[in-house]
Amino acid sequence: MMTKLQEISDYRRFTGPAELHKAVNTLSGIVAGITTDAKISEDEIQELSNWCLLHEHLINKHPFN
Repeated sequence: MMTKLQEISDYRRFTGPAELHKAVNTLSGIVAGITTDAKISEDEIQELSNWCLLHEHLINKHPFN
């Protein structure tokens, strides 16, 4: 029987490039929102923190490494 972690790993083999592209674009949007008014709100901090948690598995992949 395949473990949940193995299933996710197998799934990401096919979706990895798209997931990485989406992560980069999402982070770019968050940063653009922060730099628009040169102020960072609690909501923006929370969104950035959530992004980091969701994409922690990409920490060793370019461009995040």
